[in-house]
Amino acid sequence: MLEEVVISPIAEEHIEGFWRCLDSVARERRYLLMMEAPPRARVQEFVRNNIRNGNVQLVALAGGEVVGWCDIVPRPHEGFQHCGVLGMGVLASHRGRGIGRRLATEALRRAWEKGLEKVELDVYASNKVARSLYKSLGFAVEGVRRRARKIDGAYDDIVQMALFREGGVATNSQGRPLITALDHIQVAMPAGGEEQARAFYHGILGLEEVEKPTKLKSRGGCWFHGRRTIVHIGVEEELRAARKAHPAFTVSDLEGLRHALERAGYQVIPDDAVPGVERFYTFDPFGNRLEFIREGQGFLQRGQGYL
Repeated sequence: MLEEVVISPIAEEHIEGFWRCLDSVARERRYLLMMEAPPRARVQEFVRNNIRNGNVQLVALAGGEVVGWCDIVPRPHEGFQHCGVLGMGVLASHRGRGIGRRLATEALRRAWEKGLEKVELDVYASNKVARSLYKSLGFAVEGVRRRARKIDGAYDDIVQMALFREGGVATNSQGRPLITALDHIQVAMPAGGEEQARAFYHGILGLEEVEKPTKLKSRGGCWFHGRRTIVHIGVEEELRAARKAHPAFTVSDLEGLRHALERAGYQVIPDDAVPGVERFYTFDPFGNRLEFIREGQGFLQRGQGYL
């Protein structure tokens, strides 16, 4: 059984573990600018400065050990302090479990709360997994530095990506549609099914659980959030699973999700009825039908259904 991974703001007691984690990822010579971690004293000062200034720096802890990190540090110069720079990494032994997504999602949430307007990052073109993750979080390519790195005789481009904080939605008192957006979806589960819900919606789909309002906690169930995605799982005493009606999610790594579902014992049902749309269905632990569509091929993403 995999150990629980907790995402937490970095603290003084995490500095040594963070240094070891950073050093391990750096020595892979594939993902970071550095080939080994800076001296412990420099890393210690970096962390203490972030803590002192309230900068976003999170660690992923497994059994108390640091297995990943994500920081978003504002640029220091006047005129650029509305922008933050994202850096992150996960130990090789803990990749493929959604830890990077959890770290980045929480770090971005905290960055927006602190007033940052834009988050920037550099990623090597060869790091396709990271580029896919950033794209799924909404980052867009702003530029490419061609042949920026040469390691062991091999060149690599540096892809510059950025994400803007979304502003408020403009309103129009004349002719504005009554229904403006889909806010959230809710599916049903039986009483006591919270752990199954967490294992599926968080463990496999990578959605983050958020705390329910106090007055709703007694009703049971779970709430999960992702990027532009909110799923509420509500308790239905006499459960009637939705076998036909269903929500549909766009997915950045459709093949990876398919393998994850199959490894966990869930049936995957392909559907090619709509030309140009790669998708499949499955059923959650409670029998609710769910649809998953390759990113970029969703009906809204292709401009179908917009008013």
